[in-house]
Amino acid sequence: MTTAAPGGGLDVLLVFEDLVDLPRLEQGVFALLGAASDAHGAVASGLRPLCIHLCLPRFSVAELRAVRSATQPIRDLCPEMAVRLHNWHLPEPHGLGVPLLNLGLERVEGRYLGCVEIGQLMHPGAYRRLHDRLVETGDALAVGGVEEVPVAWWGDVILPAQRRQSLKPECLDLPQVAPAFLLDRWRICSSELRLRAAWSGNPLRDLVTSISTSYPTDRTLADTALCVHQVLVANT
Repeated sequence: MTTAAPGGGLDVLLVFEDLVDLPRLEQGVFALLGAASDAHGAVASGLRPLCIHLCLPRFSVAELRAVRSATQPIRDLCPEMAVRLHNWHLPEPHGLGVPLLNLGLERVEGRYLGCVEIGQLMHPGAYRRLHDRLVETGDALAVGGVEEVPVAWWGDVILPAQRRQSLKPECLDLPQVAPAFLLDRWRICSSELRLRAAWSGNPLRDLVTSISTSYPTDRTLADTALCVHQVLVANT
Protein backbone atom coordinates (compact mmCIF):
# COMPACT_ATOMS: atom_id res chain seq x y z
CA MET A 1 0.00 0.00 0.00
CA THR A 2 1.51 3.34 -1.02
CA THR A 3 1.25 6.64 0.76
CA ALA A 4 -1.75 8.72 -0.25
CA ALA A 5 -0.63 12.01 -1.72
CA PRO A 6 -1.92 14.67 -4.12
CA GLY A 7 -0.76 14.83 -7.73
CA GLY A 8 2.28 16.98 -7.00
CA GLY A 9 3.89 19.14 -4.39
CA LEU A 10 7.22 19.09 -2.56
CA ASP A 11 7.68 18.81 1.20
CA VAL A 12 11.15 19.36 2.67
CA LEU A 13 11.99 18.45 6.26
CA LEU A 14 14.62 20.28 8.28
CA VAL A 15 15.40 19.61 11.95
CA PHE A 16 16.34 22.87 13.70
CA GLU A 17 17.60 22.56 17.26
CA ASP A 18 19.41 25.73 18.34
CA LEU A 19 18.77 29.45 17.76
CA VAL A 20 22.52 30.00 17.43
CA ASP A 21 22.07 28.49 13.96
CA LEU A 22 19.50 31.07 12.80
CA PRO A 23 21.86 32.48 10.13
CA ARG A 24 22.32 29.00 8.67
CA LEU A 25 18.57 28.39 8.87
CA GLU A 26 17.92 31.51 6.79
CA GLN A 27 20.57 30.40 4.28
CA GLY A 28 19.12 26.89 4.10
CA VAL A 29 15.49 27.92 3.60
CA PHE A 30 16.45 30.43 0.91
CA ALA A 31 18.49 27.71 -0.83
CA LEU A 32 15.48 25.37 -0.74
CA LEU A 33 13.42 27.95 -2.59
CA GLY A 34 16.05 28.13 -5.32
CA ALA A 35 16.40 24.34 -5.43
CA ALA A 36 12.71 23.94 -6.25
CA SER A 37 12.58 26.79 -8.79
CA ASP A 38 12.66 26.64 -12.57
CA ALA A 39 14.83 28.68 -14.92
CA HIS A 40 12.45 31.65 -14.54
CA GLY A 41 12.75 31.74 -10.73
CA ALA A 42 9.26 30.35 -10.04
CA VAL A 43 8.61 27.12 -8.16
CA ALA A 44 8.61 24.34 -10.77
CA SER A 45 5.10 23.21 -11.68
CA GLY A 46 5.63 19.59 -10.62
CA LEU A 47 6.85 20.72 -7.19
CA ARG A 48 3.97 23.06 -6.31
CA PRO A 49 2.95 23.62 -3.60
CA LEU A 50 6.31 23.89 -1.84
CA CYS A 51 6.23 23.43 1.93
CA ILE A 52 9.20 23.60 4.31
CA HIS A 53 8.67 21.73 7.58
CA LEU A 54 10.86 22.90 10.48
CA CYS A 55 10.96 20.27 13.24
CA LEU A 56 11.80 21.87 16.59
CA PRO A 57 12.76 20.39 19.99
CA ARG A 58 10.62 21.90 22.77
CA PHE A 59 11.02 25.52 21.68
CA SER A 60 9.62 28.26 23.89
CA VAL A 61 7.14 30.86 22.64
CA ALA A 62 10.01 33.35 22.26
CA GLU A 63 12.09 30.84 20.29
CA LEU A 64 9.17 30.05 17.99
CA ARG A 65 8.71 33.77 17.40
CA ALA A 66 12.40 34.11 16.49
CA VAL A 67 12.14 31.29 13.95
CA ARG A 68 9.04 32.80 12.35
CA SER A 69 10.72 36.20 12.19
CA ALA A 70 13.85 34.76 10.58
CA THR A 71 11.91 32.99 7.83
CA GLN A 72 9.29 35.71 7.19
CA PRO A 73 11.35 37.68 4.60
CA ILE A 74 11.75 34.52 2.50
CA ARG A 75 8.03 33.75 2.75
CA ASP A 76 7.30 37.33 1.68
CA LEU A 77 9.59 36.82 -1.30
CA CYS A 78 7.75 33.69 -2.43
CA PRO A 79 4.06 33.37 -1.42
CA GLU A 80 4.08 29.95 -3.15
CA MET A 81 6.27 28.61 -0.34
CA ALA A 82 4.83 27.72 3.07
CA VAL A 83 6.92 27.27 6.22
CA ARG A 84 5.35 25.14 8.95
CA LEU A 85 6.70 24.72 12.47
CA HIS A 86 6.32 21.41 14.30
CA ASN A 87 7.34 21.72 17.94
CA TRP A 88 7.98 18.63 20.09
CA HIS A 89 6.26 19.19 23.44
CA LEU A 90 6.75 15.88 25.29
CA PRO A 91 9.48 15.59 27.96
CA GLU A 92 10.72 12.29 26.50
CA PRO A 93 12.86 11.08 24.87
CA HIS A 94 16.06 12.97 25.58
CA GLY A 95 17.54 12.58 22.10
CA LEU A 96 15.13 13.90 19.46
CA GLY A 97 16.96 13.47 16.14
CA VAL A 98 14.88 10.52 14.95
CA PRO A 99 11.59 11.50 16.68
CA LEU A 100 11.71 14.98 15.14
CA LEU A 101 12.16 13.55 11.64
CA ASN A 102 9.28 11.14 12.25
CA LEU A 103 7.15 14.06 13.43
CA GLY A 104 7.81 15.80 10.14
CA LEU A 105 7.21 12.63 8.13
CA GLU A 106 3.77 12.35 9.73
CA ARG A 107 2.84 15.88 8.61
CA VAL A 108 3.90 15.87 4.95
CA GLU A 109 1.20 15.95 2.27
CA GLY A 110 2.91 16.41 -1.11
CA ARG A 111 3.93 13.69 -3.51
CA TYR A 112 7.66 14.45 -3.32
CA LEU A 113 9.80 14.50 -0.20
CA GLY A 114 13.23 15.92 0.49
CA CYS A 115 15.17 16.30 3.74
CA VAL A 116 18.17 18.45 4.58
CA GLU A 117 20.25 19.19 7.65
CA ILE A 118 21.27 22.54 9.09
CA GLY A 119 24.38 23.52 7.17
CA GLN A 120 23.26 21.82 3.96
CA LEU A 121 22.56 24.21 1.08
CA MET A 122 20.80 22.78 -1.95
CA HIS A 123 22.06 24.17 -5.27
CA PRO A 124 19.70 26.20 -7.50
CA GLY A 125 17.46 23.85 -9.47
CA ALA A 126 18.64 20.76 -7.56
CA TYR A 127 15.18 19.47 -6.65
CA ARG A 128 13.91 20.26 -10.13
CA ARG A 129 16.69 18.09 -11.59
CA LEU A 130 16.01 15.24 -9.17
CA HIS A 131 12.30 15.53 -9.92
CA ASP A 132 12.99 15.30 -13.65
CA ARG A 133 14.90 12.05 -13.06
CA LEU A 134 11.99 10.55 -11.09
CA VAL A 135 9.52 11.52 -13.81
CA GLU A 136 11.71 10.07 -16.56
CA THR A 137 12.56 6.79 -14.81
CA GLY A 138 9.53 6.11 -12.64
CA ASP A 139 11.92 5.29 -9.79
CA ALA A 140 11.05 5.87 -6.13
CA LEU A 141 14.28 7.65 -5.19
CA ALA A 142 16.79 9.91 -6.95
CA VAL A 143 20.11 10.83 -5.34
CA GLY A 144 22.73 13.46 -6.08
CA GLY A 145 26.23 14.30 -4.96
CA VAL A 146 27.19 16.40 -1.93
CA GLU A 147 30.14 18.76 -1.70
CA GLU A 148 31.71 19.31 1.72
CA VAL A 149 32.86 22.92 2.25
CA PRO A 150 34.57 24.30 5.39
CA VAL A 151 33.14 27.62 6.58
CA ALA A 152 34.08 30.26 9.13
CA TRP A 153 31.66 32.43 11.10
CA TRP A 154 32.37 36.13 11.61
CA GLY A 155 29.52 37.22 13.87
CA ASP A 156 26.39 36.38 11.86
CA VAL A 157 28.28 36.19 8.56
CA ILE A 158 29.19 32.75 7.18
CA LEU A 159 32.17 32.66 4.82
CA PRO A 160 33.60 29.69 2.90
CA ALA A 161 37.11 28.57 3.79
CA GLN A 162 39.09 26.12 1.64
CA ARG A 163 36.99 23.96 -0.68
CA ARG A 164 37.18 20.19 -0.21
CA GLN A 165 36.51 17.29 -2.55
CA SER A 166 33.07 16.35 -3.78
CA LEU A 167 31.31 13.52 -1.96
CA LYS A 168 28.98 10.94 -3.45
CA PRO A 169 25.89 9.48 -1.74
CA GLU A 170 27.18 5.93 -2.12
CA CYS A 171 30.22 6.73 0.07
CA LEU A 172 28.78 4.92 3.07
CA ASP A 173 32.07 5.18 4.94
CA LEU A 174 31.19 8.86 5.57
CA PRO A 175 28.28 8.55 8.03
CA GLN A 176 28.35 12.24 8.94
CA VAL A 177 27.20 13.22 5.45
CA ALA A 178 23.59 12.95 4.30
CA PRO A 179 23.14 12.83 0.50
CA ALA A 180 21.03 15.07 -1.66
CA PHE A 181 17.87 13.14 -2.49
CA LEU A 182 14.23 13.26 -3.51
CA LEU A 183 11.59 10.60 -2.80
CA ASP A 184 8.38 9.90 -4.70
CA ARG A 185 5.94 9.04 -1.91
CA TRP A 186 3.48 7.55 -4.41
CA ARG A 187 5.94 4.73 -5.03
CA ILE A 188 6.90 3.91 -1.43
CA CYS A 189 4.97 1.95 1.19
CA SER A 190 3.93 4.29 4.00
CA SER A 191 5.48 2.03 6.65
CA GLU A 192 8.89 2.53 4.99
CA LEU A 193 8.72 6.28 5.58
CA ARG A 194 9.37 6.04 9.28
CA LEU A 195 12.75 5.96 10.98
CA ARG A 196 13.77 3.65 13.78
CA ALA A 197 16.83 4.24 15.95
CA ALA A 198 19.70 5.57 13.84
CA TRP A 199 22.34 2.92 13.22
CA SER A 200 24.88 4.96 11.24
CA GLY A 201 24.86 8.15 13.26
CA ASN A 202 22.93 9.98 10.53
CA PRO A 203 19.19 9.20 10.32
CA LEU A 204 18.79 10.85 6.90
CA ARG A 205 21.46 8.61 5.44
CA ASP A 206 19.73 5.64 7.09
CA LEU A 207 16.46 6.61 5.38
CA VAL A 208 18.14 6.80 1.96
CA THR A 209 19.94 3.49 2.51
CA SER A 210 16.73 1.77 3.56
CA ILE A 211 14.70 3.04 0.60
CA SER A 212 17.46 2.39 -1.95
CA THR A 213 17.78 -1.26 -0.90
CA SER A 214 14.06 -1.88 -1.40
CA TYR A 215 13.03 0.38 -4.29
CA PRO A 216 14.37 1.40 -7.71
CA THR A 217 16.85 4.25 -7.29
CA ASP A 218 18.20 6.63 -9.91
CA ARG A 219 21.89 7.54 -9.47
CA THR A 220 22.40 9.48 -12.70
CA LEU A 221 23.26 12.62 -10.70
CA ALA A 222 25.44 10.83 -8.12
CA ASP A 223 28.58 12.44 -9.54
CA THR A 224 26.96 15.89 -9.70
CA ALA A 225 27.20 18.10 -6.62
CA LEU A 226 23.62 19.20 -5.91
CA CYS A 227 24.22 20.25 -2.32
CA VAL A 228 26.86 21.94 -0.19
CA HIS A 229 27.49 20.50 3.27
CA GLN A 230 28.99 23.21 5.49
CA VAL A 231 31.59 22.21 8.08
CA LEU A 232 32.37 24.82 10.74
CA VAL A 233 36.14 25.22 11.09
CA ALA A 234 36.33 28.63 12.77
CA ASN A 235 34.05 30.85 14.85
CA THR A 236 35.02 34.39 15.80
